[in-house]
This record gives sequence, C-alpha cells and structure tokens, in this order.
Amino acid sequence: MKLGFPVWAFSAILAAALLSCAVLALTPDGVALLELKSTLNDTKNALSNWQFLDDSPCKWTGISCHPEDQTVLSISLPYMQLGGIISPSIGKLSRLQRLALHQNSLHGVIPNEITKCTELRALYLRGNYLQGGIPSAIGNLSHLTVMDLSSNSLKGAIPSSIGRLTRLSHLNLSTNFFSGEIPDVGVLSTFGLSSFVGNFDLCGQQVQKPCRTSMGFPVVLPHASSDEAAVPAKRSSHYLKGAVIGAMTAMGLALFILLGFLWICLVVKKERAAKRYTEVKKQANSEPIKKLDRSREGSADQVLERELEILGSIKHINLMNTLLQENRLEDIVDERCTDADPETVEAVLDIAAKCTDANPDERPSMNQVLQLLEQEVISPCASDFYESHSDYS
Repeated sequence: MKLGFPVWAFSAILAAALLSCAVLALTPDGVALLELKSTLNDTKNALSNWQFLDDSPCKWTGISCHPEDQTVLSISLPYMQLGGIISPSIGKLSRLQRLALHQNSLHGVIPNEITKCTELRALYLRGNYLQGGIPSAIGNLSHLTVMDLSSNSLKGAIPSSIGRLTRLSHLNLSTNFFSGEIPDVGVLSTFGLSSFVGNFDLCGQQVQKPCRTSMGFPVVLPHASSDEAAVPAKRSSHYLKGAVIGAMTAMGLALFILLGFLWICLVVKKERAAKRYTEVKKQANSEPIKKLDRSREGSADQVLERELEILGSIKHINLMNTLLQENRLEDIVDERCTDADPETVEAVLDIAAKCTDANPDERPSMNQVLQLLEQEVISPCASDFYESHSDYS
C-alpha cells in the first residue's frame, strides 16, 4: 500500500511525457494545420483524420507535401461545407504553393499573414462569405499565377500592388463589392471586364467606365494600396456627395420659391389689369361723357348753352350711333333737351367721336372743337359773339 501511490504517480508522469513526445513529433506545418482546423467549423467531419498523434500531416485529407522535407505543398478542401474563418496560422506554411478553399461557407477576412506564403502560386477562395479587403501586401506573392476571389462580400479598393504580380495569368474578382478606380498599372492593365464584372462601384479602363466626381466630371482617383486606405476615402466621398446633394436641394427649393413668388405676382397683376379693364368698360357703358368745361360761365348765348347740354348728355359714342340709327333720341339725349333734332345730335356725335379718337394726335384741340361746333351746329354769329365778348373781358 505504501508503494501504490508512487507507482501511480510515476505512471501518470510517464503517460504525459509520452503524449508530449507525440505532439512534439508532429511537424511544424502539421501544428499550423491543426491551428487552422481549430478555427474551422467542420460539419461533415471531413477533417477527422487530422490528428495531433501523427508525425506528419502528409496523409491528412486535402494535404499534399514536398517529398523531401515533408513540408506542406498544397491545401485542397473545396466543397467541404466548411465554416468558420481562415486562421492567421496559414502564414506559418512558408512553402505552401496552393490554397483551395473555394465553395465553402467561410466568413471573416483574408488574413494579412497569407502574404507570408511567398511561394504561393494558386489562391482559390471563391464562393464563400469573406469580408473586408484584399491585403495590401498581396503584391509580395511574386510567384502567384492564379487568384480567384470571386463571389464573396469583399469591399474597398483594389490594391495597386497586384500590378507587381508579373506571373499572374488568371484574376477573378467578380461579384463582390469593390469600389473606386481600378489601378491601371502593371499586370492589372491586362485584365478586362470579365475579371471585375459584378462590382458596380468600380470604374476604370478595364471595365470601360470612366471615373467621375459627384458633380459628373471625369477624374483620376488616387490608387488605394489597401482596404484600410480605401475606407476613409470612400467615407469622405460620401460626405462630399451629401454636401453636394444638400446644396443642390437648397438651390432647387429656393428656385421653386422664387418661381412661385413670380407666378403669384403675375396672377395679381393680371387680376388688377382685368379689374381695371372691367371698371373702365363699365364706366364707359354707363357714365355720360362729361360736359365741356365752361370756365367763362354766362358768356355763351342760349344756342351754345343748349348744344353743350346736348353734348353733356351723350353716352358711349358707338352705342349712341346705334341708337341714333334706330331713331331713339329719347335714349340718347337728356329728357330736359326737348327741342333736339337728329341732325344736330348726329353732328355732335361726330365731333365727340373725333374728341375720343384712339390716336391722341388725331384729337382736335378745344379751339378746333369750337370751330367745328360753329360750322356744324351753332349759328355763325356765335363766333362773333365770342370775339366781341372777349374784347370786353
């Protein structure tokens, strides 16, 4: 009984040592792959043979290794229904040449550590739910020939460092949310619309869409080297667009108010003109023509006095002519003028018509009116009477 406890303790220590040795036996790339597995959601248990007791990961599902040193050469796990995120531990696989995780359910960002895989030749991440931007140092992967990041939720600017990937022959960034100008540098200028289709906020010669400011003028936007650099520019662009929209809205409102004010003034002016015309017309149809001013009262004889009374009682000229033609003297001349005859009324109407001619230059002066009255209506002695009277006055 006294020896039981030391034996049991020794056995536990020995088992722990053996386990530690087993873990330490796994290659560094194998440990990095287990760290990668720990951030994945393996619903189909496709990675069940990734075990820490193995001394090498080269026989694990989807893993290929270099035959010389057993370092990981390729990770090929497409269509595995894998969820989760891509662990930054991917950067520990320094000799990785192929990474194929397409058509899964991965989310999160593309880790910047992936740019440490300097021997990477093919990168397949299409058909996931990856967010964020493309790492700005992606241009360090100088051996990269294929990069397919299509059908994700990536956003921001396309890094100009991609232009340094001189061996890149296939690029697919379609169906994402990239924005801004596509850098027209290096190898990036050799790809066309098919590489960028489905990114509606992209512009540049590759997509045959000129870049413009919020005011509609062409502009060459600065190339953002990373997603982090692109976000502030995009945010300031939103502020600029908001300011321009606000200014244009205020100008439109002011113009609308000004047009409304002018319209009201026009309507009021028309109403005043119509009212004035109605008043003038009513006055012309109802009021008799004013009597001639007789400043020298008592100087005219009874004949002139009678003719002035007839002239003062006449109504609108056109109406009077019509009534005269119908021989309706009672509607033309005042009732007090009982001895008026049609010839005299017609002569007076003719003189009144001349006095109200539309052309002011054609209207006779007062002296001419008196002469017309003498010729047409008043006896010739009247002018002699005026002359003799004026000598006494």
